[in-house]
Amino acid sequence: MNVGIHGQPRTNIALGAAGIDLSEWTTCLVYDGTPGTRTFVVPPGKSEALEIVVGAGGSGAVVRTTASSGSATGGGGGGFAAAIVPVTPGSAIQYTVGQGGAPATLTNAATTASAAGVAGGTSSIGSAVSATGGNGGSPSGAAVTGGQGSVSIG
Repeated sequence: MNVGIHGQPRTNIALGAAGIDLSEWTTCLVYDGTPGTRTFVVPPGKSEALEIVVGAGGSGAVVRTTASSGSATGGGGGGFAAAIVPVTPGSAIQYTVGQGGAPATLTNAATTASAAGVAGGTSSIGSAVSATGGNGGSPSGAAVTGGQGSVSIG
């Protein structure tokens, strides 16, 4: 999860393929990869934040078989979301860093067994920007989906 803070509001900023000039964002408040929920405080004189989140990836599936090969898939990647959000100096903003999918485990000693991967957790900043985690891998070899990003400002 990343947050860049800028002093002057701007309009019509594209966060798409063209990207933005990150040199304008001189104060990086938070770069946090440790799962959990925490709070940061907007510094004085700052009016907007570039908020970037990535959901946690899902874990891969596991297959034990007597055949020469299995067909399990890896977990899906986490979603991505980014937005420029108006902020108020001194306000506290809660953010969450999603936990990566826990390893798939086999719970029995059978010669052949399988277990699906576990989905990754959602990452978010306040209520404006969030990205879901990727789905867990499939023990059948079926495709899995990555996470989704969403922005809700206003």
